[in-house]
Amino acid sequence: MSSSTIPVGAKVTFRMAGRTFEGRVLEDRGPIGKGGRHLYFVFYKVGRGDWKFTEVTAEEIVDVEYNRRSLRRQREVEYIIPVQALEAYSLFAKPKHAEALASYLRSHGIHFREDPMAVQGEINFLVDKSVPWDTFVALLNEWKLQYAEQASEPAHSPDPSAG
Repeated sequence: MSSSTIPVGAKVTFRMAGRTFEGRVLEDRGPIGKGGRHLYFVFYKVGRGDWKFTEVTAEEIVDVEYNRRSLRRQREVEYIIPVQALEAYSLFAKPKHAEALASYLRSHGIHFREDPMAVQGEINFLVDKSVPWDTFVALLNEWKLQYAEQASEPAHSPDPSAG
């Protein structure tokens, strides 16, 4: 596959060790592979709750899916920043984003509890440290990308009964 067609943030399908995996390009490493091969740093799922990172050459990528992101929606969730606390990982989210984020984290086997009283107007997610920090941060960033790729709701829905 042509390396110029694989943007950072693209979902990719690649083959490794005789298996097919789906992941997301986190970084374009450039032509630093053996013989100048173009490498990409990819975050991919091996099984439920089992996420890995690897470098993949452009030639190993068999399919690319790239959805344009809404910069407005991307900026809207930039405030959600994970923190490594002593007993758990922590992040704060507004109720508007908390439900979708909670659903996403649960679907990936992440255990957490919510503290809606921690900061006025935001919900504190206290995430169990059984998941590695890098994996948790990558999953949060993946959710942010997916959120930014979702189509925004129309500002005004026409009333079908109005004639």
